[in-house]
Amino acid sequence: MNYLIYPTIDLYLYDLRDGLGQKTEIIQNNHNGFLRKLPERIHALISQIDPLFEVEYLELLEQQRTINLFEERQDYEGYAYPVRLSDTYGLLLDCSVTDPTSPQLIESIAHLKTILDCYLNQNSPTLGQTWMISGQLHDPLLTEQDIIQIAKECYRHLIPNARWDDNFKGQGKILDGTFFELWKYTSTIAENPDRQTEFSEFLNLAKNHHVIIALYPNLKVAKKAADLISFWMRLWCYRNKILWAYYHNRLLKRSLKEKFTKITQYIQNLEEQQHKKLNLEILDLQLTEAKELFTQYGIELTQLDFQIHTIEINLYNYQQQFETIEQKLKQETAISDLEILQKFAKLTENKFLPQVQKDAENLGSGLKLLEFAVNLIRAEVEVTKTESDRRFQIQFAIWGTAIAIGAVVADISAQFPTVIVPTVTVTDAPPPDANLAIEHPIGSLLFKLGVSEMWLAPWISLVSGVAVTLIFGGLLLCLKPLIQKRRSRR
Repeated sequence: MNYLIYPTIDLYLYDLRDGLGQKTEIIQNNHNGFLRKLPERIHALISQIDPLFEVEYLELLEQQRTINLFEERQDYEGYAYPVRLSDTYGLLLDCSVTDPTSPQLIESIAHLKTILDCYLNQNSPTLGQTWMISGQLHDPLLTEQDIIQIAKECYRHLIPNARWDDNFKGQGKILDGTFFELWKYTSTIAENPDRQTEFSEFLNLAKNHHVIIALYPNLKVAKKAADLISFWMRLWCYRNKILWAYYHNRLLKRSLKEKFTKITQYIQNLEEQQHKKLNLEILDLQLTEAKELFTQYGIELTQLDFQIHTIEINLYNYQQQFETIEQKLKQETAISDLEILQKFAKLTENKFLPQVQKDAENLGSGLKLLEFAVNLIRAEVEVTKTESDRRFQIQFAIWGTAIAIGAVVADISAQFPTVIVPTVTVTDAPPPDANLAIEHPIGSLLFKLGVSEMWLAPWISLVSGVAVTLIFGGLLLCLKPLIQKRRSRR
């Protein structure tokens, strides 16, 4: 029972060719990443065929369609089938034993996977992947339970330690063969993210995988099923893009929630500082940060909407492609029933899509709150600047008045030490007595401090003016709060 004829693994890989808003150099890097999964001898050909404009479906090797792989091996064979699907690269890597008629141990599945892993050399896809295991039953008398057991063994050798009971989604029929679908999707998002590490985890087979197992009754049916390659290529592309978009929605949601927390913190800080003296430099810094946050939040919210449209479009395409496959299989006399593949469409329709739509709706209110925060901080900056300007103007007026009064006093005091105001001007009057300056209180003090008699008069004038300016200015500053209080009452 542990045998399978012509066991084969078809690995469907998907890479993003050009994402929304990506620059030319990034698109070229995407192209180079895809080429690394292919033999170097066809790189130039694919680069020449790959058009700049968008195409619905293009086989990148044209009439040749595929290129043989593993030609140096005697016991295994395979090929690569590269295509372009709109903004996505698709690649089928096929690997099988060379003997198409002899029963092989099911553990050969593990060897086939190892060969594919070595060939890829850790060049992982950027959108996702689907594994398809196929083979012919070695005994036509096997019961349904025997067939299920063979499928379980295939799954175990492909992904050791995977739990069949947890990941089994359903069983159907394809061209009289038995069809199984298994998948595991873990969308855990770390609190302290590393984007590259996270996506590696997303592609980790032990945590996330999609596996199809098709067991056919004979070689004729198996060859007929090979005609579905291009149909599967489209279907699995739409499926993987839905999961990719949902995963990136989770990343964007986390980032937006972090920014939303900062928004509320800005507003909370302003409320706490409402009755405190606000520092204009700090407010300016907060305004700059809030504006930058506003821009980033708006961009990520737009990207979130884009993920919603991506899921909607690919869900529609998935359902249309499923119907196309059903119609093709109905043209055959063999029995087919792939209704289990509709489970994913229903899951997307009932869980993934409503979830991302609700996230966008909830997080959209954060943009309004952020706009409110920016306006609030801007208003606080303007108020603080106005108050600062007004304080400067008041102080300028106070000290200007004080200086003016001081200047008048200085001008008058300059006459007192030497002149008694006359009633009649005498042109030949004798020069003033210098002893009068020494007898002046300020002059006496200055004389004791070492100022010479000839400089006493100007120093008396200077000291008197400064003293009056300081006294009068200080008095006006003391009265300023009272004046402002009376103004505010009016």
